[in-house]
Amino acid sequence: INTAIFALLVGIYEEFLCRGWLLNEFLERYGETKKGVWISIVASGVIFGLIHFINVSSNGFAGTITQVLSASASGILFGFIYYRTKNIWSVIFLHAFYDFALFLGEVNLVKDCTTGVLSGDVILANIITISLLSLFWVLSSVYIIKKTNFPDVKAEKKKVSNALLITG
Repeated sequence: INTAIFALLVGIYEEFLCRGWLLNEFLERYGETKKGVWISIVASGVIFGLIHFINVSSNGFAGTITQVLSASASGILFGFIYYRTKNIWSVIFLHAFYDFALFLGEVNLVKDCTTGVLSGDVILANIITISLLSLFWVLSSVYIIKKTNFPDVKAEKKKVSNALLITG
């Protein structure tokens, strides 16, 4: 129960910070054209990943680099999902579910029974798994964005320009 509550609180905090606030700030700055959305989502996703450098003292450098890359990829996917749904709670629950699964996996199931530390084989398996998940997240993001209809900024400017000519 504590693990589930912790995962939900982390999801709430990180999603309101990175998608609810940061992504919306980038969207306001760069606009909602295809290019502006890409820049906004990738930038907020990378910043989300970089925030995870705070875990270097508990994960070690290699583990933290893997976590930063994985968090950046999932942050980009969560950004596209948030952009499409306009629903912060959908990404909060996805984030919390993902963290809950990760936290359960860390309950000494992958530690060497004799030393209590991660073995080299487990670390390699972790890196491969996280790399594959990250690739899946990035490909999912590309699919979602290809299905998104963006406003045609040039057509809107032309309409305004034509309206000014007619009324002018």
